Order: sequence, then C-alpha cells, then structure tokens
Amino acid sequence: MVIVVGGGPSGSYLSYLLAKDGFKVKLLEEHKVIGKPVQCTGVVTEAIDDVLKLDESVIVNKIKRVRVHFNGDSVDVNLGKGDYILDRCGFDKYLNEMARSEGAEILMNCRLNSASFKEKINCDTTKGNLQDDILVGADGPYSRVGNSFNMLNGRKYKTAIQYRVSGDFDSEVYNVYLGYGEFGWVVPETKKYARVGIVGDNNLNFEFNRLLKTVRVKKKLENQTGMIPLFNFNIPLSLNNKVFLTGDAAGLVKGSTHGGIVYGLNAAKILNKVLKDGGDYDKIIKKTIGKELSISLRIRQIMGCFKDEDYSYLMKLFKQEKVLDLMKLYNRDFPSKFLFKLILTEPRFLKFLKQMAI
Repeated sequence: MVIVVGGGPSGSYLSYLLAKDGFKVKLLEEHKVIGKPVQCTGVVTEAIDDVLKLDESVIVNKIKRVRVHFNGDSVDVNLGKGDYILDRCGFDKYLNEMARSEGAEILMNCRLNSASFKEKINCDTTKGNLQDDILVGADGPYSRVGNSFNMLNGRKYKTAIQYRVSGDFDSEVYNVYLGYGEFGWVVPETKKYARVGIVGDNNLNFEFNRLLKTVRVKKKLENQTGMIPLFNFNIPLSLNNKVFLTGDAAGLVKGSTHGGIVYGLNAAKILNKVLKDGGDYDKIIKKTIGKELSISLRIRQIMGCFKDEDYSYLMKLFKQEKVLDLMKLYNRDFPSKFLFKLILTEPRFLKFLKQMAI
C-alpha cells in the first residue's frame, strides 16, 4: 500500500509506524548496508525522548556542555538534560529493525531510478518495476522521489566536511568554533575519538584544514562528508495525496545547527497520522516544524552577515550568568519557545533579533 524510499531515520521510523498501524509497507534502500555511508554528526537533543525511547546501544556518548570558541575567547553553555551522541550506523539499523519487526518489507540494494503516477504510483527500480498507492521520499537531500515530480525546484544546499578522527579530546564537551566557514565542530565519542567538521558554502578545504590544526587531530579515520538541504517554505512536501517527502528529502533541517534527526522523526509521526486519519501534510508541517525551521534559518542568515565585532559582542552577552541560566531551561530545537524570554532577560540581544521579523 505504501512505498518508502530511503532507510535512514525518517524513512525507517515512518515504515515502522505505518506497519504497526496495519499498512503494507515496502522500504527501499539503495545501499547494501543500512546506515552507510555515514554523513551526519549524530548529535540530538533530549527532544528525541518525546518521540521514541533510545536503546542504550545506539548512544556512544552524552554531552552536558557546549563550549563556543571565537578568536581565542570561549563560553561554556550547559545543556540541562544534555545531548546524545549517536552511533549513526547503529541508530539507523535499530530503527530499520523496528520496521522489519512490525512486518515492513525491506528491499536492500534497491535504487529508485524514477517514479510517475496515474491511478497507481509506478516506480522504476534496480530490482524491477514496483507499483503501489502511496510513495514517500525519505531519500536524502537530492531525493529521487522529489526530482521525479519536480518538487525540489529552488532548493539550496550547504556543504559539510566531516571526518571521524583520533586525538586527545574532552569527552564531556561538544566544541563549536565560530569563524571557520559558517562554523566548525568537535563532537567527542570518547577521549580518543571525535567527529570533526565544518559547514558552509563550497571550497571549505582550507578552512577545514585550519580547524584540524586548531584541535590537534592526530589522524583522519573516516570521511563522513555530505550535503545539507536548506528548508524552503515554497517547496511542496506532498503531491495529490499520493507522493510525500520527509526528513532531509523534505529539507527539514535546522539552518542554525544543520541538524535534522529530531525533525525527521517528528515529520514521520505527522505523516503516519495523515495517511491513517487524513489531513493536509504540508499545512501541518509548516505550522509546527516549519515555524521552528524558519526561525532557525533566519538566525543563520543573520549570523552569515556577522563581522568579527558582532561575534565578540554575542560572546560577551552569552557569558552572563542570567543568560546561561536561561539557556539550561530551553531546547534549541524549538527557538520560538525561548527567543522572547531571551530578549526579556537581556534586551541587548535586540541588536540581532530585531532583524528576525518574518
């Protein structure tokens, strides 16, 4: 009854939910192994606990603090309950097994070439022609489902360079480096291994190598580079109640940090309910997740215009105890819930936030 293309978190979780609710589901994954290649930092906030219970086996580390660096200065931001650092390959496999356990049919090494529809969805794949009633694209930033129906026109992308590396790291701190591309990061798995990356526009190699020297990496172990879609309100997420996009295929990625796992899982829950009970998927997404994504994107656009003195002033404001105490209480996946209180706590943030009228 439903074909889902893409065995990442959003596609596998949607397949699990649909199969659990009695839908016949075929999940197509183009690779031979679920979770490979890894193209994600794997940081999720505690907001994931409201979607599903994580198995401890897929958590490689828990972080209570983010340290933001700029021009030799730094500020520590406590995270309240903290962030999870996921084994991305293990996490994808875990969700995929959930789908399989509920009866979803998993077709590995099955690539979608193109799709079309009349009365039925027709999918041309490397394993032959498949037909069904509903088609869902959960197949990444350059979604073949989306492209088959001209749904991605106008989408923009960022480049992320990331390597799993060896070195000496503080396993309790997630480091963010401003002034390297849009920003760089060091996400520790243990004291000896971390994920080091940078995001921005093209030609990031010089900035990435500069970051590697700053954090004193010993050895690059695994290339996890990928492309990141930017959320766009004008790109449709559904077509004729037959074709739907979710996860990265729908561009459901925060512009501020470029993370999208929690949003992708929430979108899967929304789409499952729409397919089961009816409703307008586009409208629901844009009124809920879309609201947060628009704010996050605006934050990134503003910071993209920053000069050195703007970063320095921002660091100064965040160093205040009253601001740091506030940040412990709110989850960064939902900026709409704390921006107003942030301005009330420290009105000087208006220097930046007054630009965010949407």
